[in-house]
Parts: sequence; C-alpha cells; structure tokens
Amino acid sequence: MEQQRLEASFPHDEIRSEQATALKFIAAHPEGCIIEATTGSGKTAIGWAALKAAEKMGQKGLVYVTPTKTQAEQVLKGYAKSGNNKVALTVLGRAEYECLYYQGISETPVNAEQSPCYMLDCGHRVDQETGETEDEGEEPCPYYQAKFEAKQSLMSGGIVVTTTAFYLMNRLMVSGWREAEVAQTVVDEAHTLPNVARHIFDQTVTDWHLKRVADMIETINEAEAGKLRTFYQAFMAMVMKKASQEATLLTDEQIEKLVDLLKEIDVAANEKSVRAAIRNGTIDPVEDRETLRVLTNFIPGVRRMIRSLQYSMEKSTRRPLNYVVAFHYKKDDPAFSETKKKARYFLTVKSYYVAPIIRKVFSGPTILLSATIGNPAIFGFESGMKQPFIALESTFSAKKTRLFQPRDMPNLSYNKREEKDMKHALRDIVRAAKRFADAGHRSLIVVVSEAERKRVLARAADNQLDMISYDKEQGVSARDAARRFKAGEGSCLVGTAAQYGEGIDLPNGICPVIFFLRPSFPSPKDPVAQFEERRFGEQRWAIWRYRAVLQALQVRGRNIRSAGDMGVCFFISSQFRDFVAGALPHWLRPAYRTKETFDQNIQEALKLLA
Repeated sequence: MEQQRLEASFPHDEIRSEQATALKFIAAHPEGCIIEATTGSGKTAIGWAALKAAEKMGQKGLVYVTPTKTQAEQVLKGYAKSGNNKVALTVLGRAEYECLYYQGISETPVNAEQSPCYMLDCGHRVDQETGETEDEGEEPCPYYQAKFEAKQSLMSGGIVVTTTAFYLMNRLMVSGWREAEVAQTVVDEAHTLPNVARHIFDQTVTDWHLKRVADMIETINEAEAGKLRTFYQAFMAMVMKKASQEATLLTDEQIEKLVDLLKEIDVAANEKSVRAAIRNGTIDPVEDRETLRVLTNFIPGVRRMIRSLQYSMEKSTRRPLNYVVAFHYKKDDPAFSETKKKARYFLTVKSYYVAPIIRKVFSGPTILLSATIGNPAIFGFESGMKQPFIALESTFSAKKTRLFQPRDMPNLSYNKREEKDMKHALRDIVRAAKRFADAGHRSLIVVVSEAERKRVLARAADNQLDMISYDKEQGVSARDAARRFKAGEGSCLVGTAAQYGEGIDLPNGICPVIFFLRPSFPSPKDPVAQFEERRFGEQRWAIWRYRAVLQALQVRGRNIRSAGDMGVCFFISSQFRDFVAGALPHWLRPAYRTKETFDQNIQEALKLLA
C-alpha cells in the first residue's frame, strides 16, 4: 500500500510527524506491523487511514477491532459516519439486543444474552447465509440481523467495526464468519489480545448450574440425567477436598476422571429431548427460561470442555495449554451466606496458551496498535503476533505531567509488607486525595484487590471525601460509577485495576490526579502463578514484570489522552522502583520523580496543576 494513498485517506486535514512515520511504516510492511504510539498520538486515525486506503483500492473484508463497546462506538462516531462509508458496528454484545421470541409472552424484557436461543424454535432467527428469517414475514432478530449485516459488509467492501471478543469468537466458531476473506484488519489496544482471548474461552461449571440442568433433564430423559448427576457428584467430591475459599489446581488424575465422565454424556440426545419437551409443553420456555439458558450454555459446550480439559493435563503430548481451578465455600462462610450466593462449588477450565488462536484469527495483513506494547518479544510470545515493530516518538511535553515514586512509601508486595504498611499507605492516599479535592482537583485511586477497594471506601468516609465507586449489591456497575464521575459527581473515583486500570478515559482536567497502590504481581497462592511457575520456572518473572509494566503505563495514561492534557500519577508501593524507570519512554523520563517524600510530591503536584 503506497504511503501517498495512505496519506490521502487520512481522516484529518493535518498529519502530525509521528502519524506520518506510522503511515510510512505501514506502507513499507503490507503484510502487517505492530505500532506502539503513545496516548494522544492519534492511533485511531492511523488505523482508519489504512482501512480507507484499502477500501479505495476496492479491497473487501476490512475490519477495525477494539476491546470494548464504548471504544467501538467512539470509532463509529468519530470516523465511520463521515462521508459515504459503508460501516456496520457489528455487535455490542448479546445483552444489548432484545430477544423477540419473548416479546409479548414474558412480563419483563429479555435480551439475547438471557435467552436460551439455541434450544428454541424461533421464527425470528436470521439465516446467516441468506438473511431470511426462519418464518417468512417475521421481524428479524436484532442480534442475528446485526451479525448478518456485518458479514455482508465484509463481503461488499464496507469497513466493519467490532469488539475483540466478538471477532475472535465468530472468526473461530461461526460459519460464514470463519470462511470470510479479510483483506485488512486493524487491532486497537492490541496489548489486550491475550487477556481477551483467555477470558472468552474460559469455561466454568458450578454445583448450582449442574443440579438445575440434571433436574430438568430428569423429567424427559432419566438415563442422561443419571450421567449428569454422576459428573456432578464427582466434581463436588473433588472440590470438597480443597480448602474453603482457596482456589487450587486439579491433578491430571482428577482431570482425566472428569473427561471420562463427560464423554458419557450424549450431547445430541440431550438437545433432541429438550427441543421435543419444549414443543410438547413439558418444558415451559418462559417459566423455565433461566434453567434452559444454563442448559444451553452447558450441554452444547460439553465437547469443547472435554478438549479444554485434555489440553490441561501434564501428560499430554505437549506442555499444558490450559489449567483447571477448583474452589468452594462452606455453608457458614460469610462470603457465601451474607451475599446470598447460589453456587458453592466452582470448577473452571482456564485458557492460557492462546497465541495459536490469535495467530489463526489474524493470519492476514494486520496492523496492531497500542500505547503499551512494551517488549515486542514477550508480546509476540503472549499473542502470537510477531510482525515488524516500531515505537513512535511522542509530541506530548513531559513538562505537563509528573510520575511520582515517593521515597518514604513501603514495599506492599505480598511477601514483604506488614499489616501496618498497607494501613498507613491507604490512609495517606485518602488524605492526599482529600487535600487535592480541597484544592479543586479530582482523583482516581486504583487498587488491586476488592478488599483494598473496600478499605479505601471506609477511609474516605472517615475523611469526609466524596468518593464514587461501584456496588454490585446496589446495582451500580463499574461503568455506571465511571459515567457518574465523568459527569461531575464526586471528588474521587476508586476501583480495582481490573476495572479502571485501562479503558476509562479521563481527559480535559476531569481527573488530573491518579494514585496507583501497587502492581498486580500474582500471589503465590494464585493458581495461575502456580501454573506459570510450573511451566516457565524462573522465566516467569520476565512475563510477570512485563505485565506489570504494561499495567503501570496504562494506569498512568488514564488522565493524559491528548497533547493538551495535564496530570500526575503517584506510584505508591516501592515495588514500582524495580521496573517503572526502565519501562518509561525516553521522552517521559524527565517527568519521573524518585528522591522526594510523598508530601513533597503532593506539593509539587499542586504547584503544577495550579
């Protein structure tokens, strides 16, 4: 692809120097490339120019992939609706579309995620080859219609904007999407690829789910119900032997037993029985909807679970690609009884080595964009993507930001901290946030665990700090809390790194102060840590440090989203000293402060922000 054509397709009047460098690099590597471009450098415009240039050349199968629904909507709003673009925002997740099957027969609205769609004879279902509804003249299902239109856009030459999870799942498993030819893909926030892939291919079963499935099957097929109960009892017996509230790995022998029991389940016979029972009224799709949905997730997934379990065994012909985690609550565990949980026993097959999957999905020309690729060799190992790499220079002035590593803060690592260290660190953070609030500056506090988040909230109440956070029991999601904060509510937002470490943008002075408590190095008791220790030995530290670097850089960038922004970030635990300085791009290093105390850092931040 010629650089001149790329520049002619750029969506803005002016092309900045770093963007011109990126376009030149793309032109030199038509097979695909990896571009690290700092926040505010206009990554989306770079990716969009590549797709538009391909579109003008008459290429078909053009896809822009981004991790979240919000980011996909931003791309659509910012670029896709300009001019005569043929664009389909493919899917916002099944939960965003109403299920027409239940419209009029259910007292409450049901979305596609809540519907046991797979087992229902639904006239609204859209044939993904023809676009025809199952029953002629019926209103097409919004979810399947969106999928069909997106596939048509791929084939006709439009640019498809979609989420990473949707694209990975459909390109691997859904006919039509799997065979579609893709000429050019742009992947934004590419550093998230491994974690997204691991998350969508995880499989979890619980005692509550299995019992409901077995009870339903028993009314229509006793023999199959017996097989399900045998698996259910074996799974319970294994999990029960583990310590309460402590996730542990299963052994090869235990996994092999589960595989043998799952192989006894006749998936086709179960599906046939359930569909017949719905037709003859034995199963009511309205009253039994929740159980049907559980069954729809479990029964068709049996074959995939068998394969996933087999790939988890040490004695497999290759090193394990997955690992299996068991976890349970006792009846009198407060974490179970007080929160009114339904399931007590959990078994999860965790996907781990996803590089081959990612490589298969993005086998064609692919441009990967991120502000935090870090070490391209480790990124290539984690994601399977090993295209030519470039890190762009930044035009952002380091004079507009500070990264503070207070010299008087303790090491908050799992093995080195004392209880008083965590107590004092949280106290100091909340007091500092209150001090900034009194000066008119709002803060984001990022912690690692849910226990730490709750302790911050308690401290905030004691210090009369107007804090916003999420609360599952009150029905307040992390996204809701962030939306309220961005709209001006509260002086401080608090959440875990999993919720607010990335994906939340706080530009234009919304939140000029960030506190990051500690890096998310895994606990020695964490099953993934045990698995990686077994798999990689001492090399695991390089992977863990790489992930911690990416996380620290992502947290730092939440309030610096453009060249005009100004903000500071405090790295609290002294653990950060081991890797932050070496991970910073050279243009940002003048903003890094390590010799002053926490109070001195606060004074410098107040002076800068004033």
